[in-house]
Amino acid sequence: MAGLTIPNKPAAQTAIACTDLFSMLHVYPTNDEKPHDLEGTMCSCGPRVEWNDPETGEAYSEALVIHNAFDCREIVEKAERILENS
Repeated sequence: MAGLTIPNKPAAQTAIACTDLFSMLHVYPTNDEKPHDLEGTMCSCGPRVEWNDPETGEAYSEALVIHNAFDCREIVEKAERILENS
């Protein structure tokens, strides 16, 4: 996992887990309101699955499962970025 960069995901609020079952990397918020399902792609937070780097188009070696926070912190983070750039 060394060298893996995840755009727009603050390190302090993100954790990475690797599951061998389906060769997936899970990116999920830490200290969330409830636990995330890290066994596949059917977590109740509605995660998105990426197979390719959105900037380069290069295929990842594992699927990247990006979970949403149950406490909706992504909305606050997005608003903060908008305010910083205006």
